[in-house]
Amino acid sequence: MNADLFLAVVVALVGVVLARAVVAEADAHRLRGSDLWWNPPCPTCGDDLNVFLSKCRGNRHRQRAMNVLVLIALPVLLVLLAFGAPTGWVVPAYVAFGFMAGVLTVTDIDTQLIPNRILVPGTLACGLSLVIGGLFASMPGAVVRALLAGITYFVVMFVLALVAKGALGYGDVKLAFPLGMFVGFVSWSHLGVAVVGAFLLGGLVSVLLLITRRVRRTDAIAFGPFMVAGAVASIVFGSAFLDWYRG
Repeated sequence: MNADLFLAVVVALVGVVLARAVVAEADAHRLRGSDLWWNPPCPTCGDDLNVFLSKCRGNRHRQRAMNVLVLIALPVLLVLLAFGAPTGWVVPAYVAFGFMAGVLTVTDIDTQLIPNRILVPGTLACGLSLVIGGLFASMPGAVVRALLAGITYFVVMFVLALVAKGALGYGDVKLAFPLGMFVGFVSWSHLGVAVVGAFLLGGLVSVLLLITRRVRRTDAIAFGPFMVAGAVASIVFGSAFLDWYRG
């Protein structure tokens, strides 16, 4: 087994395991319970969920489709980020970042909130691991750029939130900092791709939802998932896009 395949298998297995934690914490937040990072219970009877997160073990109560989606999507997300990391030293940081992004994406979709109780410790842990990995990789310039990119994205979103007067939440503003860090560690150009991509994707989906009458103009749409999608797409595919754009 070559090194790339071994890495993909290991990270995918980690993603399968962490999917239970994503479901457990997202459900805890959605149902306004205490933080729970393992063994998600069935909201109906409290029994543990099966390995596929689709039913509870005892009473076989069917769970929401989001659980299975997380089980499939999170391993893929973590593998993509692991291979998108600029150096092997920061692969653990990018995997941890993907886990945090997964939890926050589901909670934002569920409640249109990005909880500080997840965002703040997640940002500190992921940011510290990125800094340590970057220093071990002898990339101090990338570490400094990551911190500046996080601040830049935060400021941009803060200004937009003030101008938009409620159209953007301050949870999105705070989310911009860790997203900016992990994209900015790659390059400033990647940060631009992430920001533009988030707004283009968010605008396109919003228009489609309006056309199909899934939402009304007065309905709020969670923007955090689009920010995460833009950041991940930039980390994984940004170099190829920039090469194509520059000709």
